[in-house]
Amino acid sequence: MSDNKILLEAIDVEKDYFSVMRVDASLRHRIGHKLFGWLGFLRYSTKLWEPRTVVNKVSMKVYENEILAITGRSGAGKSTFLHMLGTFDRPTRGDILFREKSIATMTSTELSDFRNDSVGYVFQFYHLFKDLNALENVLLPAMVSADYGRKSKDFRNRALHLLEQVGLSHRLTHTPSQLSGGEQQRVAIARALLLEPEILLCDEPTGNLDQETGEKILDLLFHLREQESRSYVIVTHDEEVAKRADRHVIMQDGKVISETLQERSKASEP
Repeated sequence: MSDNKILLEAIDVEKDYFSVMRVDASLRHRIGHKLFGWLGFLRYSTKLWEPRTVVNKVSMKVYENEILAITGRSGAGKSTFLHMLGTFDRPTRGDILFREKSIATMTSTELSDFRNDSVGYVFQFYHLFKDLNALENVLLPAMVSADYGRKSKDFRNRALHLLEQVGLSHRLTHTPSQLSGGEQQRVAIARALLLEPEILLCDEPTGNLDQETGEKILDLLFHLREQESRSYVIVTHDEEVAKRADRHVIMQDGKVISETLQERSKASEP
């Protein structure tokens, strides 16, 4: 990828969590933390406040117009790292640069613009609004844009075009409850691409789908990437997904243990 510019770069990124912050902390510990916190003894238990490093000195570059796949077992730190790339979470230590500018130094306005305009998100569980139809769900990112009133027609045309590309032009007025899991994920993909982001972050995009539907979603993602060039970072358990990427990174125990540059499969037609 040496011919391409660096789009996003993580430099010695680390993330710590404390036991009390984690959902697997025991009920006894969490109740105790609340009780003793009210009494002023905020750190009454060293076990509660023992830090666990879930991402450990990860340095990684994402280049323009590449597909990067990150694999590893559950608990390897993949999703936590992806959330930090997308600024859903902040590193405990280290830095993340977008086009050589530190995300940590961005103002709240710049950070908001970065999340909405430069990054698209595709998640395992779709996160569609149940009271909105497919078209309205796709238009949501534009609705919070300052340009929506002036460019509403353009945004609507873009949404219609994307829904046609993902094969849902006949399901525009259907709500999520009227769509299959695969159809909901297609809506989520269209929504993520609405504002033409420079990078698409995908966290187990097929993890909630059966194998056949998941393969169709992956074919669609790779096909859309050919139609509208941009960078993808895909976190997945599926080695077959990794084989189709330009680069494959494996994480284990919060660290990068291997990185492979590979020739991407041409089988990207939906």
